Amino acid sequence: MAGLASALCGTLAVVTTDGPLAVLAGGPLLVAALLPIAGAVRLRSTAAGAGAAVVFVVVLAVALVRAAAETSWPLLGSAAGIVVLLATAIAATARWLPAGIRVGPRAGGLVVAGALAVLTGAMALVVAAAVALRSQPAWRAELAARSGPFDWQLPVALVLVAVALVLLGRRRDRSLILLAGAVCTLLAAPAALALPWWVVSALDLGLAGALALAAAGPGRPFRSALPMAVAAVPLAGHAVLVGLARPTGAAAVFGGLVLCGGAVALTALRRAAAPAPGPEGAATPPIPAFRRVVGGTGLAVAVLAVPGTVLLGLFAADVPPWWQARAVLASAVLLAAGLVPVRRAVPHYQPYANAALATVALAVGLAPGLPGVGEPAGPYAAGALLLSLGVWLSGRGRPADSTSGAGRPIGGVPALVSGAVLFVRAAVVAVPAVLTVLVAPYDWLGRIWSGPPAGVGLHPAGIGVAPAGWRLDAAATLTLLLLTVAAAVVGWARRHTVRAAALVAAPLAVSTALVGLVAAGAPWPTVPVSSLVAGVAGPLAAALRRGAGRRQPGPGGPGRPEVWLVPVGVAFGAAGLAGLLPTRPGTLAGLALVGAAGLTAGALGRTPAARVAGWLTGVAGAAALAGTATVAADLPLRITALVVLGVAALALAGSTLLAGWRPLRAGTVAEGPPGAGSAGSAGSAGKGAPRARLAAEGPPGAGSAGSAGSVGEGAPWARSVAEGPLAAGSVGEESSGAGSVGVGAPGVGARAVGPARRAEAIAVEAASHTTAGIALLLTAGEIRYAAAVCTLWGVALGLRALRPAEPMAHRWARAAAAGGAELVATWLLLASVRVALVEAYTLPAAVLGLLAGWLALRARPALNSWLAYGPGLGAALLPSLVSVIVAADQPWRRLLLGAGALLAVLAGARWRRQAPVLLGGAVLAVLALREMVDVWDRLPRWIFLAVGGFALIGLAMTYERRRRDLHRLRSAVNRMN
Repeated sequence: MAGLASALCGTLAVVTTDGPLAVLAGGPLLVAALLPIAGAVRLRSTAAGAGAAVVFVVVLAVALVRAAAETSWPLLGSAAGIVVLLATAIAATARWLPAGIRVGPRAGGLVVAGALAVLTGAMALVVAAAVALRSQPAWRAELAARSGPFDWQLPVALVLVAVALVLLGRRRDRSLILLAGAVCTLLAAPAALALPWWVVSALDLGLAGALALAAAGPGRPFRSALPMAVAAVPLAGHAVLVGLARPTGAAAVFGGLVLCGGAVALTALRRAAAPAPGPEGAATPPIPAFRRVVGGTGLAVAVLAVPGTVLLGLFAADVPPWWQARAVLASAVLLAAGLVPVRRAVPHYQPYANAALATVALAVGLAPGLPGVGEPAGPYAAGALLLSLGVWLSGRGRPADSTSGAGRPIGGVPALVSGAVLFVRAAVVAVPAVLTVLVAPYDWLGRIWSGPPAGVGLHPAGIGVAPAGWRLDAAATLTLLLLTVAAAVVGWARRHTVRAAALVAAPLAVSTALVGLVAAGAPWPTVPVSSLVAGVAGPLAAALRRGAGRRQPGPGGPGRPEVWLVPVGVAFGAAGLAGLLPTRPGTLAGLALVGAAGLTAGALGRTPAARVAGWLTGVAGAAALAGTATVAADLPLRITALVVLGVAALALAGSTLLAGWRPLRAGTVAEGPPGAGSAGSAGSAGKGAPRARLAAEGPPGAGSAGSAGSVGEGAPWARSVAEGPLAAGSVGEESSGAGSVGVGAPGVGARAVGPARRAEAIAVEAASHTTAGIALLLTAGEIRYAAAVCTLWGVALGLRALRPAEPMAHRWARAAAAGGAELVATWLLLASVRVALVEAYTLPAAVLGLLAGWLALRARPALNSWLAYGPGLGAALLPSLVSVIVAADQPWRRLLLGAGALLAVLAGARWRRQAPVLLGGAVLAVLALREMVDVWDRLPRWIFLAVGGFALIGLAMTYERRRRDLHRLRSAVNRMN
């Protein structure tokens, strides 16, 4: 019966839509809702009763709304009013219901109120989006105040729904419900009132600021503060979007963000009231982590809004774009400087301030690239890079606060990212300018000594390599200057020394100076001379710096910071030298400077590597200077070759001097005539000191020889030698009374040189050989002068081999090289007069080889005779043997060759040398065979047959004896050396 009644009532509710009963169209739904209630009563179930109550409340609300929809009343407002009445009724009658069923009506009311809240909230968001779209396009939006797209019912409905949810919800959720209702009501207010755009923006910003301040206030629990802080974000964003209608309004909105952010940051620093101090006092309660986050976020918003406020204010005042960019850059710098005490006083704000400043720096550095700004991008990017670098360094060494939820990476990562982007942007401007200075001078290689150029003279007119985009102007100079400052800051941060900062910034400083000179139009040769001087000074300073090459510990780890000045100096020096090629005096002066710097580094360098590089550079520069000077004097190349050979000889002599220096030997005592300086005092040696010797040598009467103090007990001896470019040494003892010897004045003591100096001598000698080879190449086409070069170099090598302290192996090697040079000279002289005799070329080589072998056997008697005499005998016999075999009618050559081979056999048998015996015997056998072939056709055939027969008969008769003779001969040959 209940089911049939429900079906009938539902059909009546559907078909009854017009007439006087339309208001009661929702009544049948209530009849249908009686079925679950009846079922719950019949079952006597609390759960069923609660469910039936939920259904009844929902159906009742739908029925009432259905009835209200058939009237002329506003539907949305009526629905909200019905929901409030239901909520009031449920809240008033819930206390009289059983405890189990009491939940049902409240849940039904929450379902109805929640559905209406979702609907009205979505409508409020639609209104907010519509208001924001009215402010577009930015700066040119229509300013007429309009309402819509809904009417006054929406704000009223939002308020009523919030009241209903407060009545039905839990007590702890009321603050969240009221907050959401207030925000949505404010966003929906333009639907009811035709508010101007600036009023909407002001209302949004005011409520956002109030919520943020409330969230940051002391004593507020996290559960209520978090929704306030979250709600302030969309309100502030909506205020910014609406304020874009005009520049003035946008500037005001950003200014308001600055004030709100600063106020929030200050409010978050307030501490809750501390309890009354007890007998031992009470500590100040710390600021909660959430309030620190809110305050730091407020500070970051304020920092981000300051440049926007400046920019929009100037834009609203019709200030030119370039002045706007400059003002924004200045405001960023002042902002960074003003935040320094804030970050120091409040450490937990530092990551937020650093992240905001890094973002501001990135925006400021990239802003000139926007269309219409009209400012050079390089200086802004470099200045912003310097700002990012300062931000990163400010948080680099400060530890994160243990009580803060933010750590160092929050501020460090944005600064690093911003710095990397800005560095790339600044490098796009700086690198082409530096490359122009370094590459363009090489165009002079095609126009050497073409005359002094006009103007800067960076490259020849008309063939420069600099594209039109590579402008060397004040902007590029300022960019490089700011990058130099940034590099100096990085160097200082790495090791905290002025030297480290100078080492890092020096290349950029030189680049800045060169680009600045080019931009200023400095006349030639200012730029190439400056480049050459800077290029020479860098490696020279690295070579002469005290402690050069030593690994230095520091914050950045171990390293040799001065080493990288060498390639940089080479690049600048080479470009400067190329820029001096237009004139002969400039070229000669540049080469002279390079050579002098190299010799200075070789003589006074602090490390073996620096000295070796200096000697090599000095020899190369001197050779180039000598060759260039002769060419500049219009002398032929053969004269140039001799002059370059002279430089090689001087280098060889220098290697002799370097190789002649020896370490100080222990056991020598400084001596000098009485009155020669201060000889110190020689104390007595105590017990247990069998000897005390001071290693110090020097010419008589030279300076102070130090003092030898008394040697205490237990010190058998003490000696120490310290090396240095001026041979400054010190000797001391551990026991009390030990004296010291210091050799510091020029000419006092002998320089202590070990393997390092030997390496320098080898390098200089190798450079001299290379220079001599270049001199030989310069004589191409002049055989006599080539012979002269070989002769003179052979003499120089022979003199070099005569040094008394030279090791025997080195002496023989140089002697052999000298002999080889003289042999080549002989060959060249013979070729110059067109001598075709083979022996004229082979016999000198044979004599040289036999002499070298003889000397080698004297030094090493166990040396194999094939190694000693084989090359010389081969050079003497084999070429002539080949000649007599392939060519006829050479009786004298055959005779002399046979005589020589016979002498070799006899000499080898006399001195028991295997190589002469076998080589000479082989040559004699081949010659005999050659002669037999030659006379084969001149004698009757029977003679050869008779001789052969008699030989066979003789061998057969004495076969056993010949076998014994052959065995003895083989044994004798095997016993030879």
